[in-house]
Amino acid sequence: MPFGQFAATSQFYLYGTQYCTRTGWEKASNKYLQPDELTTLDLADRVFIITGANSGIGFECASHLAKNNATVYMVCRNPDRAEDAKTKIMESSNNDKVFVILGDCSLQSGVEKIWQDFVAHRRSVGAPEDSIRLDALLCNAGGLNNEPAPNLTSEGIETTFGAHLLFGTYHLVKLALSTLENTPDSRVIVVSSGGMYNTKFPSWNRAAARRGKFDGQFAYAYAKRGQVLLCEEWSKKFPSVKFASCHPGKLMKELMTFHPTLCAVFSAWMCSHIHLYSDLPNTHPTSLSGSLLFCICPSVCLYVYSQDGWTHLAWMRRMGPTSPTWSLCATSGRARRAFSGC
Repeated sequence: MPFGQFAATSQFYLYGTQYCTRTGWEKASNKYLQPDELTTLDLADRVFIITGANSGIGFECASHLAKNNATVYMVCRNPDRAEDAKTKIMESSNNDKVFVILGDCSLQSGVEKIWQDFVAHRRSVGAPEDSIRLDALLCNAGGLNNEPAPNLTSEGIETTFGAHLLFGTYHLVKLALSTLENTPDSRVIVVSSGGMYNTKFPSWNRAAARRGKFDGQFAYAYAKRGQVLLCEEWSKKFPSVKFASCHPGKLMKELMTFHPTLCAVFSAWMCSHIHLYSDLPNTHPTSLSGSLLFCICPSVCLYVYSQDGWTHLAWMRRMGPTSPTWSLCATSGRARRAFSGC
């Protein structure tokens, strides 16, 4: 690893463990003005689009906005999961202004359908064509490909690149831009990741997985850095719209539910804490506030810090001297509980 990349990754580790954890948020939130305006806002006249809204960050954002009386459009791929999430949000918020738009953010055609369906629905509820309102677009959809080869969409685009960057962010924002510009105080929020600090943005062909050996972790990091670069440029070119990219902190998201080894390695790679949603079964620890990757080549030991102190979670061993694959050698009881949903 080049020294510059090593320094950036180390800096992210130190910063992330201090500020991008549950304890970091609690410390910062103590400085918020009271009462917290996030709990008192009335968003009855505001319209929001959230991609990847049926689970994780997207679901939580949609729930919060709905509870504050906003009109929320949930962009999802799976119709059954979308309707289930919509029902939960409407029941918990007592808000019937929650709508589902089905579409795939990794496809150009999917993103264009998403925008067309949004515009058509706004017109159907009485919004004039020249004054459709969109107060905020949250670009959150995406995933992490851990296969050894790129996963190409039906349009021939690598899925991570398409969903996170090319279509799920760039193309969708471009389609929405005129509407955003015509809506006072509008904004675009892009859920990026501090994982981008692990690499600079490469050549276009490399980022699009058209050249070089494919690595799913780096494909993700390339796309996330690209999102940040886009927001920086857009903020200069379109000053009437507020653009923000963010690192969401360490969450136990669905992209981490493939295998216990992946969960452990990704936890350490992201250099932050594991935050398990509090509505999971009681056998799960609700918050683990730090992580430590201790290497005795060719083995790795993962420790996690919680209220009870440092706890050994797992031993992992490389399958071969140069193999990128790791096998799970042993886990503690807490690891089996923490990763039982994987």
